[in-house]
Amino acid sequence: MKPAKHRNRIQHTTLSTALALGLAVAPGAHAVELDYEISAGVIHNSNIILSETEEISETTIAPGIDFTLTHEGRSVDLVGRGNARYLYYTGDTFDNEVRGEFSGHMRWRMLPERLDFVVEDYLSQQPVDILSPVTPSNAQQVNILIGGPSLYLNLSDRTRAQFDARYSRSEAEETSEFDADRVNAAARVLHELGPTTRTSLNVESNRIRFDQAGVASDYDRLDGYVNFQRNLRQLDFSVDLGYSTLDIVDGDSYSSPLGRASLGWRFSPETSINAQASYQFSDTAQSLSSTPVDPDVPIGTDIDVSGVIVSSDPYEQRRLDLGFSHSGPRHGVDASAWYERSEYVEEDDFDNTNSGAAFAYTFRINPLLDLVASVDHQRRDFTVTSRLDKDTNFGVGLAKRFTRHWSARLDLRRRSRDSSVQGFSYDDNAVTVSLVYRR
Repeated sequence: MKPAKHRNRIQHTTLSTALALGLAVAPGAHAVELDYEISAGVIHNSNIILSETEEISETTIAPGIDFTLTHEGRSVDLVGRGNARYLYYTGDTFDNEVRGEFSGHMRWRMLPERLDFVVEDYLSQQPVDILSPVTPSNAQQVNILIGGPSLYLNLSDRTRAQFDARYSRSEAEETSEFDADRVNAAARVLHELGPTTRTSLNVESNRIRFDQAGVASDYDRLDGYVNFQRNLRQLDFSVDLGYSTLDIVDGDSYSSPLGRASLGWRFSPETSINAQASYQFSDTAQSLSSTPVDPDVPIGTDIDVSGVIVSSDPYEQRRLDLGFSHSGPRHGVDASAWYERSEYVEEDDFDNTNSGAAFAYTFRINPLLDLVASVDHQRRDFTVTSRLDKDTNFGVGLAKRFTRHWSARLDLRRRSRDSSVQGFSYDDNAVTVSLVYRR
């Protein structure tokens, strides 16, 4: 049974965010664009507990809703996407549950070009124990709520100063040592070098204080960096170069260079590539709150078997991401590859190297029928414990549209893990049939 205190706390945080966003757009509700899908699905898994030796099949009834909303007003901009599912396990393998994810960003221009107020919320499903199979009994909701003002001052025609203050609350349903209050303050000087080129000098200070003193170490972080970016018709480029220090309260201090770079190249309206690289201090809350808030990017409804390590310990991150996307009249391709090395500051048991690639292909057989196929593979090597997990997923599906609003879908999926630790490998086959109403 999940602790009611943590569950209620997260539900309260998410409800508060929803109310804030609703109040923000209420005066211009007619300008809110809301798209949603209501679905009713049946899922049959051959090994829902992801066991190597004692497989249990289960059929789940899963009604749900997916939604995106946008609002661009004179004083308020809002973008959000999310979903919710009610999962009824007919074989009683697990307790019935509600599972959901959400990413949202709201900007209220209190004084145009002078003072903004920003609210962000990131709700996701993550594993409780990253070393065990990520089944419904090993999953928890994690929520990051961020809010605060931004002040802008014009220093000249091309130069302005920006001051940001943010308070954030991070909470996990089960991993209570993750629960924390965070305060961020940033000062920036931004200069326009030309119509498409900008540079800035940035100083950011973070103060992290955890609820459970003695279990998780409080720490302070200071970042200083220079940013340079260009935005052209087909090319976007940005780079950060600087230095970071991290001070553990009543503990050691650490320092590291800071480097981040991103590149987006649009060959045509249908085809683009992107790349991101980073060398920096990071932590779980920072990682989860960097989820893209983009209505065109769907949120997964299944638990990610790779998962994020929900920990209070910051880590030094080296990460590289590459992506390719093509969306044509009949063919769609999305491909990505990544490499990440994480070295934790205090506890090194979770030091790991994570690498992989994913590929998805969509073929429009006719105007009312699509074929979708996907494959992804990931390797996660825990360096201290000498554990290597290799996860592979295959999927194929058919989507049939009957009318502008109604469609049906059939999906087949196979996921497997090959672990170097005996007893943690598994295979699972699943078939999903769903009926969808789209607004």
